[in-house]
Amino acid sequence: MNRRQMSSLETVVFVFVSFLSGSYCKCPDYVFVQEENYERNFSAITTVGARPLGFMKGTWYYNQDQPNPCTTVSGADKRKLEIMAEAIPAARLCVSLNGVQKTCSDPGTGRLYQCVPGTGNDNVEFTGTTGAEADIQFWYRLTLGSESDNEDTWCSGRDTEQFPTSLKSLPANYPLNTGTDVSHNASAPKGLSLILSVLFLATICNLTVL
Repeated sequence: MNRRQMSSLETVVFVFVSFLSGSYCKCPDYVFVQEENYERNFSAITTVGARPLGFMKGTWYYNQDQPNPCTTVSGADKRKLEIMAEAIPAARLCVSLNGVQKTCSDPGTGRLYQCVPGTGNDNVEFTGTTGAEADIQFWYRLTLGSESDNEDTWCSGRDTEQFPTSLKSLPANYPLNTGTDVSHNASAPKGLSLILSVLFLATICNLTVL
């Protein structure tokens, strides 16, 4: 193979690698769901296509040759970017914004919340920690703040407790432990009636004797 052929081959390889890095390896654009269109029924993490409360499903793969799950948000300039995630089951999950780690989830709940200024085109990436020993499945949701947040209060007014597992409710007719002893309370009126009856009879007897 002569030098000219080598040069042509190098050009083809360069174009191919550039295509991969620009298309295949690029983080996909995040797909927003308007709040009025949120699914408000509980969905398991294994449910295909589910978007409970607007959350999407992601997976971080442990000890595998897989890229970290990531997504890109456009139009976040001068707006707040809210990042929420919940690992199922609970695990330590971290999020980075534009290559800088921001926060990690609570290992007890698997939940994380972050509300930060956007920069315009933001890259959000999720990773497990060095102590992770298994894949991590998680729900995540991104929300852009108001464009007219002149007083910088949008983040403080957000609900930070609404996660997909928040939609899980107890089945109908599930017995609830209210902390009260029903049988004891039911017997109380009977005991009181007995005491009143005795006092009433005693009063009558005293009046009769007199």
